[in-house]
Amino acid sequence: MSVKLAEAEQLIKKAEKSLKTSFLKWKPDLDSAIEYYGKAAIIYQNLKMRKESAEIYCHIAKLNAENGSFFHCAKAYDTASLLYREIPDFPKMIECVETAGKTLRQNGVPDSATGIYNKAARALESELPEKSAGFYENAADTAELEGKALEAADLAGQAARIWTRLHRFTEAERLLRYEMKLCECAAESDAETAFRVCGKAVLALIVIKLFQGDSIAASKVYDEAVQRYHFGQTDDAEPAASLLQVFDSMDATGAANIVKMPSFRAMETEYAKLVRSIKFPSADSFGESKAPDPSTEKGPENDGGDEAEDQDIC
Repeated sequence: MSVKLAEAEQLIKKAEKSLKTSFLKWKPDLDSAIEYYGKAAIIYQNLKMRKESAEIYCHIAKLNAENGSFFHCAKAYDTASLLYREIPDFPKMIECVETAGKTLRQNGVPDSATGIYNKAARALESELPEKSAGFYENAADTAELEGKALEAADLAGQAARIWTRLHRFTEAERLLRYEMKLCECAAESDAETAFRVCGKAVLALIVIKLFQGDSIAASKVYDEAVQRYHFGQTDDAEPAASLLQVFDSMDATGAANIVKMPSFRAMETEYAKLVRSIKFPSADSFGESKAPDPSTEKGPENDGGDEAEDQDIC
């Protein structure tokens, strides 16, 4: 290990020397410096010295930007983000991902930015779900810029799923509606797939509204989807209508069967849990109070009667 460390240190010294200028050397040799730093970073990475390796990759990224190679700049930041993820150092990881994505978007490489955002979002789902949802949305925005509406819709749906898990329903609704809009755009080239995907988003939003106890809002979502997104032609329309019907008719018993329908069982885990947690109103809870049964109540003449007789006997 000591030999490899010494080799890495020598490479760093060579890189630093390449960046120096003199009377006869007016410009730093960026290409050589990047090459030497890259070799040193790999050695540190192989030695499991992730922090040192990540720091060098960040330095390489800056040199690539100075050299006008923005794609390689972003790739270096991406590599650094993976190393910070392993440490783990999430603030540094997030900073690298954001810089890499921004660099790629600003320099005309949005497809690579989408991949970086998506990869980071998946990595952060458990540890930092809010940031994960944000990266999924960034990926969706970037995919939309590329004209990849269906891919963007899927990514927006992933963000909505995370917000639903956190019970952040305002954000979830915003992303689900964004997903629907993207599907509407995608329908120009592939209507069947677009409206099928859109139907899943509509069903998810209906479930959220019913979980919140707002059947009026849920019905409005259904009606809007039928008119605008051809929801009535999808396989999810009938289950959604049945769910709304049992909720409005206060048929809690029927609801137990409806939520077992394939459309609800096939939903993402976050939505499937919501379906099972919907508090369906019962007709009994809205009826008049039952009259008390005289045989079970103690009248004034009976209240404590036995005890009185016992006292008399005594």
